[in-house]
Amino acid sequence: MTGRQLITSALRAVNAIGSDEAPEYGMFENARETLNLLLGSWSAEELMPHHYSPVTIPLFANTPNYTINNGTAFDSDAICLAQTPAAGGSQALTINGTLASSGVATTDVPRHVIIASTADDSARTFTIVGTNDYGDKLTEVVSGPNTATTRGLQRFKTVTSVTVDDDTAGAISVGTDYIINVRRPVKIVSAILRDSDGYDAVIKVIDKNRYDEIGDKDEAGAPTKLYYDRVNPTGEVYIHPVPATGVALGINTGTECISNGGFGSSTGWTLDGGTYWSISGGQLIRTAPVSEMLNNTSFDTTGSWTISGNGSQPDWVISGGKVAFAQNGDTLENLYQATADMVSALQPLTQYTVTVVIEAGPVFTNSGLYISLGAGSVNQGAAGTSSYINTAGTHAETVTTPAVIHANGVWPLVQLPGLSGTQFSILSLSVTPVDADDTVTQLDADLAASFVPGDKYTVTFDTEDVTDGTVSPAIGGTSGPAVSWNDSHSFEVTCGVGADFELVASSDFTGKVDNVSVSDLPYSTLTPVDYQLIMDLWLPFVEIDAANVDDDIGLPGEYLLALRWNLAAELVPEYGKEVLPYVIIRARQTKDTIKMLNGIIPKKFNAGRPVPSINGQPAITRIG
Repeated sequence: MTGRQLITSALRAVNAIGSDEAPEYGMFENARETLNLLLGSWSAEELMPHHYSPVTIPLFANTPNYTINNGTAFDSDAICLAQTPAAGGSQALTINGTLASSGVATTDVPRHVIIASTADDSARTFTIVGTNDYGDKLTEVVSGPNTATTRGLQRFKTVTSVTVDDDTAGAISVGTDYIINVRRPVKIVSAILRDSDGYDAVIKVIDKNRYDEIGDKDEAGAPTKLYYDRVNPTGEVYIHPVPATGVALGINTGTECISNGGFGSSTGWTLDGGTYWSISGGQLIRTAPVSEMLNNTSFDTTGSWTISGNGSQPDWVISGGKVAFAQNGDTLENLYQATADMVSALQPLTQYTVTVVIEAGPVFTNSGLYISLGAGSVNQGAAGTSSYINTAGTHAETVTTPAVIHANGVWPLVQLPGLSGTQFSILSLSVTPVDADDTVTQLDADLAASFVPGDKYTVTFDTEDVTDGTVSPAIGGTSGPAVSWNDSHSFEVTCGVGADFELVASSDFTGKVDNVSVSDLPYSTLTPVDYQLIMDLWLPFVEIDAANVDDDIGLPGEYLLALRWNLAAELVPEYGKEVLPYVIIRARQTKDTIKMLNGIIPKKFNAGRPVPSINGQPAITRIG
């Protein structure tokens, strides 16, 4: 039975809808929300089927507690990117990390805040202000780190300000702490500590009263006890004693990787052939190409076109919206549009689409015609072949210009020999740039420091005079966000498998880029892992949402029956009707059945212990 079928059945049981009717959207959503509340309540009462999930996490050094809920991995500068306060006295850090928007950092779920420094800032005091998941104001004071990290005890849903009492010695980053990424469990049934040699030791799961009795909750040592605080919306796992060694956040210097990021010259930058980028005046500049490179593509006049040669009678004649060719003498004349007469000059090593329309009835006694772009050529067939344009109709092909562009620009050339008797007319000739991203690169050999695949880097740069298109940074082949506005930008990008830095412009980008900087993030996780915590979690039943409402719920019939009648009992008052005695009786009866089925306490998880057997068969606890 699916969630939709269960909800519809409950509504029909109390005559909220007819036997052949489907609930309206509002009624259905109200019933779905009520069903989820019912499932949550029964999970808390431990009435739902036991869904065990073993979870293994690394233990961090000097960390007594861990948040548990679905969430992203820790991020050491998700709130404040690396910065060195130097204004003197108490001062605010800029909230500009990946979680920040308009000066406020919002976490996925309530999280502990971590502060890291590249130097000894243990004498500094940081004040964090924000809210919890319910919007209540939180304020926490955290001592500064010494070339490592410190963490707070409060769980922040938002951070609205971070202040430090004075100038810092090192670069400061503020981020979110590690989280156990799993649905908040109903309970932790059992736990095991595994050390680096693979030895396991049972950890005793204790209650709040027993944990409160521990006088020194920061006592160092291998953990022997675990307390699970099932607070909402994120649970908290506490261990005691607290390991002094384990996973840590290591420090590096935040090395600058880019050379000549101010574009004082072209040194260190590679402007690939065909690029519309240029370096001038201490800036990287790009002007997008025009849509048509030629003037007077339809030969409406003789304007922009040049006919040259020594013949007494011209071979080329422009008239009536076309240019006609017929050899009239011994000397072959040329038709061309010089670079100076074009809408925009051809770029070297750039792809263009050349489109030629030949009037009906041509006569070719030779191989045919081809079009030269700055001394490169395009033929009727595939690029680089020896085929030529020698039939009527439209002919279009992509051609790459040579490394050096001839001053004559674009001109049609008639193939020799056998030219006598050849006659044809060109109705139009068009040259348009091929739309493609345009890249300027700083190669690995030109970098101030090489990138490391998989490491995260902070990319900053300025844009101005942007009128169209986008530009985006890329490290090792992994792109950052595309920028289409004027501003100072800062992003985190994880290096891909490559080794170069690129600025990639869309084909229509026009603007300027300056002050490019790429530095590695000053914090990263280090191994080895000294301890692993293995927990057996009792997870709540999955909610029925829009994505899975038509999936099979996967519960035995007795559970489905109990949910149907109890949901019906909950829904009747919603529609202004009295609860029928039969509905109440069936709701109680079916729920009592579920209680009876769950009367046996589930066995605790014990890693490595063999399953007991009888006569060679697994021993099974049977109900009823």
